[in-house]
Amino acid sequence: MDYFSNTSNITDNVISRQRVDHMVASIMVPIMCILAVGVAVTNVATIVAFKRTDLREAPHYLAVNMAVSDIGLGMYPFYLAPAILGDMPKPCCIFILFVMNFFGKISYTNLLLITVDRYLAVTRPMHYYQMVTVARIKVLLVFTWLWGLALSNAVLVGERWFPESGCSYELVVGKGAIYFGTAHISADMVIMFAVYSRLAVIAYGHWKVEPTVAGGSALTKHLKLTKVFLVVVVSFVVCWSPFYILTLLEITDNYADSVGIVRYTLYCLPLVNLLSNPLIYAWKIPAFSKVFKAIFMCKYVSAERQVTDGDHRSAISNTSNQLRAK
Repeated sequence: MDYFSNTSNITDNVISRQRVDHMVASIMVPIMCILAVGVAVTNVATIVAFKRTDLREAPHYLAVNMAVSDIGLGMYPFYLAPAILGDMPKPCCIFILFVMNFFGKISYTNLLLITVDRYLAVTRPMHYYQMVTVARIKVLLVFTWLWGLALSNAVLVGERWFPESGCSYELVVGKGAIYFGTAHISADMVIMFAVYSRLAVIAYGHWKVEPTVAGGSALTKHLKLTKVFLVVVVSFVVCWSPFYILTLLEITDNYADSVGIVRYTLYCLPLVNLLSNPLIYAWKIPAFSKVFKAIFMCKYVSAERQVTDGDHRSAISNTSNQLRAK
């Protein structure tokens, strides 16, 4: 008797959820799709902008790699729109969730590697370029994709798909996989928080004195770039934490109609994060900002010439000042 009662309750919850989902989805899915287009446009511009500048350090390569994965991850409203608004076969649903996890894991891994890179740059500024070479960074780029592919297989373990699931992550993916994914992302956040807390202490001590000792100017340069990616990490934690917290709450099989509205609103926050990364780069990195703005002003060729001409003018000015000094 208890078995049939529990089954009936679960079915009633699913039907109630579908009714709310379809109502909220008709409003939120178009908004999410607009944000997804913004994610694609700004991250493509990020890739082009970094390619056209002389920014060739490790975090820049990792930022470009993260932009590629963010484009794939940011398309999830288009992946899920058919499932939300109608039925989807099981193979298609599982594949979509696999792809979403794949790009998500790559994005998180890139952010963690950038954090480790910043730790090495700030704690060992004089030896940083001997430790972090272009060849090693390229190996790490390949690693991020292989690591993401390996971790994404977790969605296949214990999957709980059924026709009325609507291909929702928290209904289809096994509870063990969700717990594992949440623990993984939580561990990443803890590591990033610990590293940046340590770097904040170093930065505070550095800015209190003039960087006259050996390695001072190198440390100043690394700290400026570290501040950029600290903002990126904060944006990541703020936008993704509510999503994972709500997912954990939902897999307890307790559901209220009001949660549907909250859930779709929180689905938008990760898109806001993916959209904000290029804007943070444009805000904090002058060399990137100049080219990034020029791309959106449809001045692709003139932007490159503008940066080059600026470098030439700077070089000529420096040479003239040196001649006057002599």
